[in-house]
Amino acid sequence: MPRWTLPAGYSPREWMKVGRISPTWYRRALAVLLTNSAVLYTLYGIGRLDLAFYALTGSMLVLYGHEFDLPTRVRKMAGLCVGQAASLLLVGLVAAADPGTPLLVLVGSALAAAQKLACERYRVGPPRHVVLVFLDLGILFAPGVPVSQLPLRWLTYALCAVWACGIVIAPALWYSRVGRRAWSPGDPPVEADPELLRPALRCLVGVAASGYIAELLGVGRPYWAMVTAAAVFVGTRVQHGQRALQRTVGTLLGLGVFAILDQFAKDSDLILVTLVVASGAIIEVFITANYWLGTVWVTPMALLITSLPGNATADTLIGERLIDTVVGSIIGIVVTLLTDVRPPPHQHTRPAA
Repeated sequence: MPRWTLPAGYSPREWMKVGRISPTWYRRALAVLLTNSAVLYTLYGIGRLDLAFYALTGSMLVLYGHEFDLPTRVRKMAGLCVGQAASLLLVGLVAAADPGTPLLVLVGSALAAAQKLACERYRVGPPRHVVLVFLDLGILFAPGVPVSQLPLRWLTYALCAVWACGIVIAPALWYSRVGRRAWSPGDPPVEADPELLRPALRCLVGVAASGYIAELLGVGRPYWAMVTAAAVFVGTRVQHGQRALQRTVGTLLGLGVFAILDQFAKDSDLILVTLVVASGAIIEVFITANYWLGTVWVTPMALLITSLPGNATADTLIGERLIDTVVGSIIGIVVTLLTDVRPPPHQHTRPAA
């Protein structure tokens, strides 16, 4: 009997191997720590943590743009700010209308596909569209607020987005004045997919299917399944399988971390905010060694952010996130296999410089 082997390029052992932490980890971690701490502690101080999701949608733009020179960095960050503003306008109005879960899933899926298309087209990232999808869908599926309250939330986003862009642009601006190359966290450039429409449509189908299946299973927050599916659709078919495995393992371990942290977060909003800020910085340390290792901290941070308004218990969040992760990963792989008939790419070695 011939021994069964995985297709070329599929190596779960290699996918889970932990590499060295990037020597420049502190640069992005410091940027995230500075941006999010200023935003969240300010909201805590004025008693408006209910604005946290909109604020973080702006401040999390600090994750982008570090790999570019000054002129490109300014253009990319300006585009991100405008694009996110348009997304927030859409999700805020749709959530306020409260059209029901089926339509919310459809709108969220279309938005995720549009963000993937834009990030691939303009080579934005990492982390590409995944963070944008998580934050926008979080607002879309949260209890809607009256339209009259939306201007304050949009203003909160705008102020935090400008602050984040300033943190990203300032180092490049400073070093350009002294005639030195701006420091970068060492991110590789994002390669544009030559077939932009097909990956976007695949993302649309996969994210929508994940949301509807999660809803049929009775999950109260189907958008987590949608975010998981969106995270799977990064790169080639082989990379889809890699990302699904890494995200699943990282999420399972991260749920355990959240169960521990949540016991402290329940004591006060100040501790909750501190844990969110600290988790954001820790992610930037470990994700450079392997995506799954970073996801161990992405998961508790995401759940802690969702806990800020105090709308759900830890047990509910853990159970829903577990189901959503499995659903999103499986659907992402199934959609990939059904829609991508191309053979896995061969491994190429980079020629010596």
